[in-house]
Amino acid sequence: MSSSPPPASPDGALRYRVDHTGTTIAVLPATCKGGRHLVIPGVSRAIAVEDEVRIDCPVCAATPGADATWRLSSSGPSPDRAELDDEPYGDLILRRVRTVAGTR
Repeated sequence: MSSSPPPASPDGALRYRVDHTGTTIAVLPATCKGGRHLVIPGVSRAIAVEDEVRIDCPVCAATPGADATWRLSSSGPSPDRAELDDEPYGDLILRRVRTVAGTR
């Protein structure tokens, strides 16, 4: 009987913002984890699972061996809305680019 590998740690924390009405909005990365594609509503998929949000890139997922999913830890209640913006994730995107460049 083989055991499944332990889950990878999240890539970082889910970012939030509060709009002018006081509504909390989840802010998701607008670029896939590989940095090659835009996250497109209705094409890309974002799923909240327990204390984590996963954002999948279907194009990267079709590439064997590609890490196609952002995994962002979340806390607190789920917000009513989400929007796409790379700016709050600049540190994660830069770290990801350096990691990918280091493996080449």
